[in-house]
Amino acid sequence: MTLRSIGFVLLVVGLGCAPRPRPVDPGPPSGGLAPETRRADLAKEAPRPSTPVPASAAPASAPIESAGPPRADAVPARGVEPLSTTERDEMLRDCKRLQDRVGHQASADRRDKRWSAYVEEVLSKAPRKLEGIPDVARCKDLLRRDARAQEASVMEAEAIDALKRVAASLSLALEKTGAFCPGAGPVPSSLEAVREGYYVPKATDFTAPGWKCVSFASTAPTRWQLELRVDAAAGTFEAVARGYPVLAEGPEELYVRGEAKDGKLPLTVDVFRRR
Repeated sequence: MTLRSIGFVLLVVGLGCAPRPRPVDPGPPSGGLAPETRRADLAKEAPRPSTPVPASAAPASAPIESAGPPRADAVPARGVEPLSTTERDEMLRDCKRLQDRVGHQASADRRDKRWSAYVEEVLSKAPRKLEGIPDVARCKDLLRRDARAQEASVMEAEAIDALKRVAASLSLALEKTGAFCPGAGPVPSSLEAVREGYYVPKATDFTAPGWKCVSFASTAPTRWQLELRVDAAAGTFEAVARGYPVLAEGPEELYVRGEAKDGKLPLTVDVFRRR
């Protein structure tokens, strides 16, 4: 074999072994959808499947909640922003000294005042910096929010319990007698009586026929005004509780309502919120 032949063979072998460049992925078009010409080219280049590919099922959409009033336990009262778990841990860790001051103030005062009132008294006098507290302003915010949330929760639990008792008694009375109980006016008569503090019911407050019919009477101090509305002709009722879970805000109104079917009222009811 001549030298020219040997060189030719080596050249062919070298070209066959050299690595080939990989095709460059153009990526998605920068202007959104590809131009029509590019789409046509892609359609030509894309291999067609031998068998039809079934379309993937679309994800089921979330059920649409029916419109209606919010449940009292699902929406907080106005002015209430409950602490998250992280914020509560932060308050317990960093704000103990201020919390202790509020506790001492309440113990020394021994008056019938809201916890939030003691919180405000202590925080209004607290200096901008306190030893052992990394951020006094932050602690003030956490303590205020926590006091409001806890106070409103306890207060509204009282109203929810009273409303459910009235609704259950009304249902039992209807089943027993076959007739609706009459309505009953608000107790106390003025909402202002529960604005600043507790109202202590008098012996005559729940003597109206409607309250007697549902066997509802209470002498315990309350922060709520209760009322029973009944439309016997329509077969409906509404029991209402009004109060001030947050003093700085307007009154909240919680209520239950029901409609008789086949001469009966449901024993299980939800308590709703109305503003």
